[in-house]
Amino acid sequence: MEEQDNNMTPSTPNDDQQPAAPEEKTGAMGPVTGIIIVVAIIILGGLYFWGGQGTEQESLIDPNFNSDITEPSDEPLQIESDLDAFDTTAFDAELEADLKAIESAL
Repeated sequence: MEEQDNNMTPSTPNDDQQPAAPEEKTGAMGPVTGIIIVVAIIILGGLYFWGGQGTEQESLIDPNFNSDITEPSDEPLQIESDLDAFDTTAFDAELEADLKAIESAL
């Protein structure tokens, strides 16, 4: 009987037990959620700022600007007549008024 006992392999204690389950990390969702919230706030703030810029620029545009513009042309006679019709004194006066308004705002 001794010979039979030597041929048997002893059972290890791990064979009867199931492998240990991996540990769950519960703290990993906090930083990810925080990052997602911060990125969403930055994106929403950028969209708000970008949307506000468009309305401000639209209010600066004069609706009567260039109301007497003719069809664009490459013809020299048309270009010359446009230059002759351009009133530089009114342009200079408007430019000076705009510059004074900007300087007074500073």
